Amino acid sequence: MLEWGSNQAHHGDTPAGRQVSVVKISFWIGMMLEAKYIRDHLDEVQERIALRGQSFPFDRFISIDGERRKTIQEWERLRALQNKVSDDVSKRKREKQDASELLAEMKKVSQELKELDVWFRKRRKFSTIYC
Repeated sequence: MLEWGSNQAHHGDTPAGRQVSVVKISFWIGMMLEAKYIRDHLDEVQERIALRGQSFPFDRFISIDGERRKTIQEWERLRALQNKVSDDVSKRKREKQDASELLAEMKKVSQELKELDVWFRKRRKFSTIYC
C-alpha cells in the first residue's frame, strides 16, 4: 500500500500546491519518505528495505509518481497559457479589437484545467494506492 500525503498545508497555485509529496510505506516498513528522496536515492532505499527483509513495489511507485508529476506539469503549462490569453484578451479589449478567438481558446483551456482538477481531487480523495 502506498499512501500519498503532504507534510504541509496546500499553498501555491497548482493543484498539488507547493507541498512536499510524502509516501507512507507503513504497511511494509513503517516509515514515511519524501517521494523526491525515493526518486533520488532509489537504489539506496531499495537496499535498505531489502535489508529489513521487506519488499515494496518500486515499479508501481515510479509509475504513479511519474503520472502525477506529468499531470502537475501539464496543469502548470495550461495555467500559464490561461494567464497569457487572459492578458491578451484584456489588451485587445482595451484597444477595442475583437477578442472572440482568444475567448474561445480560453474556454477550451479552462475546460482542460477543470478536468485536471478533477483528476487531482480524485487522487486526493483516494490517496491510498494499493500495489
